[in-house]
Amino acid sequence: MKIKYQSVSQSVSQSVILIILFIISSCQNPLSETGYSTTDLNVVSFSYKDAYTRGLVRNYMSIAPTNFNDKGFPPTCTIEPALPQGLSISSPDCVISGTPVALMPPTTYTVTALSQAGMSKASLSLSVAASPPMLTYPSHTASRMMVQITINPITFYDNGSPITSCTVSPALLTGLTLDPNTCVISGATPDYLLYRLYTVTVTNAIGSSESTFSLSVAATPLMSFNGISGAGQISLPFRAQPSVFNTRGEPVTSCTTTPALPAGLSINQSTCVISGTPSELVSSTYTVTATNAVGSSDASILINITPYPPLVTYSMGGFIGYISVPFVATPNLYEINGAPITSCTISPT
Repeated sequence: MKIKYQSVSQSVSQSVILIILFIISSCQNPLSETGYSTTDLNVVSFSYKDAYTRGLVRNYMSIAPTNFNDKGFPPTCTIEPALPQGLSISSPDCVISGTPVALMPPTTYTVTALSQAGMSKASLSLSVAASPPMLTYPSHTASRMMVQITINPITFYDNGSPITSCTVSPALLTGLTLDPNTCVISGATPDYLLYRLYTVTVTNAIGSSESTFSLSVAATPLMSFNGISGAGQISLPFRAQPSVFNTRGEPVTSCTTTPALPAGLSINQSTCVISGTPSELVSSTYTVTATNAVGSSDASILINITPYPPLVTYSMGGFIGYISVPFVATPNLYEINGAPITSCTISPT
């Protein structure tokens, strides 16, 4: 019985020693609530230099930890609470980056770096403040005279601070307006515009930004025959070209005259040039109408086609006649050119 008692006593003593050693070991290397060591010398060592970091709405930001050392055990990085929209944390470098899209008051975050060696944590405070507004337009808008125009911004963000004004330079065409709150351009203009570059400035309480766009407005053709002679003669080439001819943004699709042109003359459908060889007398005012996709415009021209001196020729070989025998010499070319022959004479007699 004595020997048996000593064996049991020795066994109990060994168990007590093991328990004591376990407690000492646990105190030297405590476990987190997840069961990972938080004091192992090989856990990630890191911190964030700026305890408070402020970003701006829709401006890229990046926050990298300082003195980052993973001790050869790359971690998985997580953050609590969840980051706002546009921001994320990457592994294994624990960098917080992205473009926040909304305001956020100062918020304390805890970053956890969990590796095979254990777990470590670092804290920082983040906030997102308002920034100057952002605005972009389509690069070019082509429209037509007296047609409704609406130019909406492609991007339009107040970035956390209400828009206070939208302005444009140079001034818009007659009939067009710029909404001071939405920066939408709309209206219909009677003006023709070949091309113009505009700059729109949008402003909030934080600052301003600019965006440019170009505008062209097509109009009815511009045409005139002022200073152009419409005089011509029968059987001679005739040409009358407009002294002013501007398609104003849209090609001319037709040119017509009222009344119809005299025989031998025609009008070019895209240039409104009147040409040809007239074969009848005329003295009349014609209305020329040029048309494009926007509409039509008119111009007048007086066309006066007069006779041309008659033309008569005889055979170069001459004629032979005989005494007391009737003689006839007929012209081989005889053109009256728009007016009756009033007389024929010969020299010498």
